[in-house]
Amino acid sequence: MNSKLLAAAHALPIPVMVVSSLWFVHPDLLKLLGTVLCVVIFVIVVFSRSVRMMLVGTTVIAVILSIATSNWPLMAAFNSSRHELERIAKEVRSGNAPSSTVTAGFFRIRKAEVAYNGVVCLWTNPNSSGNSGFVRFPRDNPPFNLWSHFRLDDNWQFITED
Repeated sequence: MNSKLLAAAHALPIPVMVVSSLWFVHPDLLKLLGTVLCVVIFVIVVFSRSVRMMLVGTTVIAVILSIATSNWPLMAAFNSSRHELERIAKEVRSGNAPSSTVTAGFFRIRKAEVAYNGVVCLWTNPNSSGNSGFVRFPRDNPPFNLWSHFRLDDNWQFITED
């Protein structure tokens, strides 16, 4: 096999996983995608018969598995944006919700509100069929019609409504 093609096949899965994590792919789908990519990389490694490609492939598989199991790209982006998210949430809670899209670190908050249940919501993707975004809710199972949710820390979760 062409060595440039092998290098590309090894390099592509990591950005795919990072982007999938930051696009808020459902955690189960992220794990499925990671599994499929690991199988593909494993097959490439087996047929490459190169020690170098085996080492690179093993490293790529380890990174993919770390993303699939911990969703660390989303956690890293959230942690670096937390101060801005907290500031916006405080403004929303005091009745000063932004009237247009605002940027909070790595995220674009397209709609901010206190929901009917008193939960501060910073929606990154408001949609009539179900919003996606950050909710400040300290317990598991936030009071929304959930398709998925991912706990970010003791106070914040990222949810996607059904």
